[in-house]
Amino acid sequence: MAKAGAHPRPRDLDRYVEPDLQATLAERTGIEAETLRQTVFTRWAGLVFEEDDVRNKLYWLPLAGTENSKRSFGQQFCPACLREDSVPYLRLSWRLGFVTACARHRTLLADRCPGCGEPVQILRTMPEKAIRCWKCQFDLAHVPLGAEVDAVDLDRQQRLLDITAAGWTPLGAYGPVYSFVSFRILMLVFRLLATAGSRTRCGSGLPNGSGSRPRMRPGSNRPSC
Repeated sequence: MAKAGAHPRPRDLDRYVEPDLQATLAERTGIEAETLRQTVFTRWAGLVFEEDDVRNKLYWLPLAGTENSKRSFGQQFCPACLREDSVPYLRLSWRLGFVTACARHRTLLADRCPGCGEPVQILRTMPEKAIRCWKCQFDLAHVPLGAEVDAVDLDRQQRLLDITAAGWTPLGAYGPVYSFVSFRILMLVFRLLATAGSRTRCGSGLPNGSGSRPRMRPGSNRPSC
């Protein structure tokens, strides 16, 4: 689904949908353009990432699908949610890299077909009453549920979602910062842990979802951080 002159097979409409296509969809469906905007990655601009010029890498929003034989498993899903839907649909939050569990069913999300191991590619399927694997047609609602997730991990996930919704978080002694800044720092910390081994220690300034709101600059509606 693309406008004339656009890529004939966009890999990820959550990110690469053109503004004129959004306008056409709004016109043809009667859905407000802003409502459609909230269904794609642009809703997280300034929250999870600062901005997206479609060329930069978006941390916490991994790729999904297959391109040039490279498989990416960024589209997760909860089989139990799909079974309960009258019309199955993929939640946008399932694309976030730090969302790995379904809070409703308290299980890990799935990210591939158990029959053939392929990633979810919704643009290669024709979902009617089910969301199926594009390659072997396995109904993803019948994927076995993942491992149970404990309350502590679900709480950590929710705290990150709360930071996203708020748009800011306290960062230790530094004070409040924009949420996209804290997510960038968190990614850097994870990289350090992965490369430096078990001796790497995290500081006490990671976002914890508590504290005072950002200080505003005089005459400005933006925080002073």
